[in-house]
Amino acid sequence: MVLENLISNAIRYGKDGQVLGLKLERKKDEVQIEVWDRGKGINAKDLHHVFERLYTLEDARSSSAEGSGLGLTIAKRLTERMKGSIDFSSVPFNKTVFILKFNAITNVRNS
Repeated sequence: MVLENLISNAIRYGKDGQVLGLKLERKKDEVQIEVWDRGKGINAKDLHHVFERLYTLEDARSSSAEGSGLGLTIAKRLTERMKGSIDFSSVPFNKTVFILKFNAITNVRNS
């Protein structure tokens, strides 16, 4: 659900940039998953509202890409329930990236 939402948002809101990226990386005791695009991004005035329930960006409200404003709130809550974290950064038309971080599982046995 979390990745589905982030990828869907990157396609929907980042389509102007015509590039979507996914990156999976292990850093010491942590696993990071990045979903990024080069679209219109998120304006500075909206940055602190991104994970708020029912918040949608001004220009998203008037476009055909309108959403409910619940997706990122749910993604954040689910990530936290899995004892992970979610963060993002955005430079419009350069790179908007959402980063999921989880503790790496150690001592995994092959079945």
